[in-house]
Amino acid sequence: MSHWSRRRFLTTLITSSVAGANSHWYAPKLFAGQYMFEDVSPILPRRAKRPSKVAVLGAGVAGLSAAYELQRLGHDVVVYEARNRPGGRVCTLREGFSDGLHVEAGAANFYSMHRYTVHYCLELGMPLQPIFPLAGNKKTTGIVYLEGKTYRRSDVQADPSVLPYDLSSEDISFLKSAPPIGSLAYLDHNAYHFGSKDYAPLVSADIPDLTDLKDLDQVPLGEFLRQRGASKGLLEILGRALDNYYNGNALERLSPLFFLMDDAVGLRSGHRFRILGGNDQFPLAFAKRLSDKIRYGTPVVRIEQDANEARVVVRQGNTQESISADYVICTLPLPTLRLVEIEPSFSENKSRALQEVPSVSLHKLFLQFRRRCWEDEGWNGSLWGDLPIGILSHVTGHQPGPRGILRNFTTAPAAQEIFSLGDRRQREEILRQIAMVSPEASKHAEGHRVWFWDAEEWNRGGYVMYETGQMTTHLPELTKPEGRVHFAGEHTSLWHAYMNGALESGYRSAKEVHQRSEAS
Repeated sequence: MSHWSRRRFLTTLITSSVAGANSHWYAPKLFAGQYMFEDVSPILPRRAKRPSKVAVLGAGVAGLSAAYELQRLGHDVVVYEARNRPGGRVCTLREGFSDGLHVEAGAANFYSMHRYTVHYCLELGMPLQPIFPLAGNKKTTGIVYLEGKTYRRSDVQADPSVLPYDLSSEDISFLKSAPPIGSLAYLDHNAYHFGSKDYAPLVSADIPDLTDLKDLDQVPLGEFLRQRGASKGLLEILGRALDNYYNGNALERLSPLFFLMDDAVGLRSGHRFRILGGNDQFPLAFAKRLSDKIRYGTPVVRIEQDANEARVVVRQGNTQESISADYVICTLPLPTLRLVEIEPSFSENKSRALQEVPSVSLHKLFLQFRRRCWEDEGWNGSLWGDLPIGILSHVTGHQPGPRGILRNFTTAPAAQEIFSLGDRRQREEILRQIAMVSPEASKHAEGHRVWFWDAEEWNRGGYVMYETGQMTTHLPELTKPEGRVHFAGEHTSLWHAYMNGALESGYRSAKEVHQRSEAS
């Protein structure tokens, strides 16, 4: 499949807005006009009159975009990265797979409503590939596996009453109109259906003042939905779907505002895209433009500041080095930042937010098969249900050749349990559970790769999730500067879990530092 030119991509954005207006499958898209057509470029057009020295902590796409903008404005910027590669949770895996196949351990795709991602991809010349439903055998479908029974997803869509839940006629009508059960689009459909009356205050500004939305942040999501008429059967289905993405017992932990905001900002709106050949090309393109401004293998151990300057202590090999800067932009993931010494301590509210906002425990196992044998059984490789392996997807349908890779996606508590089995037994356990829906698959299994973000030293977890009460208290705190230290990363953005959130926050923090430098 060929990649898309800038002209063709922008044409698709216009087409997406029309589709979004006529079909909830492409998302409601209360921000559609604003996000489809508001141009991000030019960002911060005036060069600095008073260039500042800026230390950026972390070479994920948040740190890279912040450094890119500040360098372009004439500031003296250096990025400090603990790993020996850029990208953070944008990480493409190639080693261990055959025939040039590759998979994404982290960020897998983005949507046409993700204006910062679109802007930087086009600016950096990324070859973009649209994600359409897999071509080929039209008779294949996903599988839903519940209480020991297998259902074809197409059959469930046609008649949701076959599911082992107590569903009213109204519930069945709702499910028939919804995207596939268990999918991320299904979560958005629920948010719109049960929360559309609460949307008005969410769209009053580009980034709403969350402190005005406390009423949507005060009770657990499950209670919020029950108050709005969600039945027990629908809550059981939604709870199981949420647990696949946001750790266990999500209905009783998540903030309703977190749930509603995903759909209100159009987090998954419009057409989906990936970068042809692997998403790691994106941070590599940033890194090429920053060149020697990135110092790899330099984990941060301490952040200090006083009225005159900030100082960052990094470790390189067996030695430590103290770097002085006018400002610091910290993009470190929250679990990693908790291990850094801070002097003087951040404010009480900031410190509490840093400690309390949880990250999703995220485990992925990728299994390569000699041939895409599941298609012979009428299965497209997509599985959702109550098996401990969580979600299963075929992630190489867009790549040529007979071989294919299935991805297992699991969050807590199953993520830790599966990872604790060790490499070989993880593979065996995943294959055992796949055999419940595809008995022939194990005969064609070849190599595999395991990726557990909790075990990555410089992440210690996946994307964030905001629990009851945290959206209106902790998220604003994580975004605020502390003295000379500014903050970015998807955990500081409404666009959580996607590159767009990291890029938006990188732009925001660069703008803050630039404006502050000019005013000094």
